[in-house]
Amino acid sequence: MPYDTLAECRGNHIAYRKYTKEILKDLDIGEVVDDKSPYALIEDSEVNNFVQRIYLSVDKSEENLVLSCYPADTTGQAKNFYDLIDLEDIKNLQDKGWGLRSILHFSYIGTHLVYADETNEGTKNPLEYIKYWKKLNSEEKIKQYQESEFNELIKKLIEDNMISKRGKEKIEEEFIDTGRDHINLAPGINMTYEIPIEEAVKMDEEDSLVPKIKDVYQDIQNLS
Repeated sequence: MPYDTLAECRGNHIAYRKYTKEILKDLDIGEVVDDKSPYALIEDSEVNNFVQRIYLSVDKSEENLVLSCYPADTTGQAKNFYDLIDLEDIKNLQDKGWGLRSILHFSYIGTHLVYADETNEGTKNPLEYIKYWKKLNSEEKIKQYQESEFNELIKKLIEDNMISKRGKEKIEEEFIDTGRDHINLAPGINMTYEIPIEEAVKMDEEDSLVPKIKDVYQDIQNLS
């Protein structure tokens, strides 16, 4: 560890980043990448078919240690995720303290070009959002859309309040006006679990922080 304890990192975001990177290594779930927010690449094939990375960081206010991930971040992951989960799974995660946000986005060759506003009527309630996309996935509507299907997709999402008028304009600007020939639809989710920093410091002093984070990560594994 670059610092012996989490408490020694107070007030130093670089130190926090290095410390969380070492904690991720201790989780032993995959290669750890030292990015702006360190993350582990999940090796478990049953998990990484719907989520590939687990992040660990201290928030900007230094009030919480945050474990986060982004299931359904690509079209393929989304199809696997919505095949796999049911609403009870998600409700159980919320009961355990997980926070959820919708991240509906539209991509081209691996680049996320347009994000829907998460305050839209169809995106603001995560449980209803997941229920909606689980249904559409059963109808094989989570897919790569070809140019001839763009208008149909946009019309459907406007009608169902998944995108706003401004969202429609952004999709048109990034895909139709530029002549891009397909849209990769990814109705993603952001999942976060927060541990108050003082609680995390105490756990760290008692050598129970890594086991706690392993238990929290197990919630993700249990979805598979």
